[in-house]
Amino acid sequence: MAGHAGRYSGDVCINSNSPKYWVDTMESSAFIEIDMFPEEVSSLDHWEVVHFKGVLEEVADEYRCSLVHFEIDRGSVTFSFDNDELMANILNILQDDSKDKA
Repeated sequence: MAGHAGRYSGDVCINSNSPKYWVDTMESSAFIEIDMFPEEVSSLDHWEVVHFKGVLEEVADEYRCSLVHFEIDRGSVTFSFDNDELMANILNILQDDSKDKA
């Protein structure tokens, strides 16, 4: 994931397999960054990004919380919820998925 190291202070790479994701461990809020789309996808208006954001907003509704951060940069999506339980569940899913691919 060239170019992502040092993006946030305290970056930790959780998985080196695709999709790669990063967690900012130094801030009071955690951010998850996933290489999700081709690098050409960098617009919040791209239909796949709009769809993915909608899925995250539905999950937030289910957990009665908010999607507090969402951005796209060269195919990488960075997002955060204001619910620690949900963030932990997402990390567990991503970690379990990376174990299945190993």
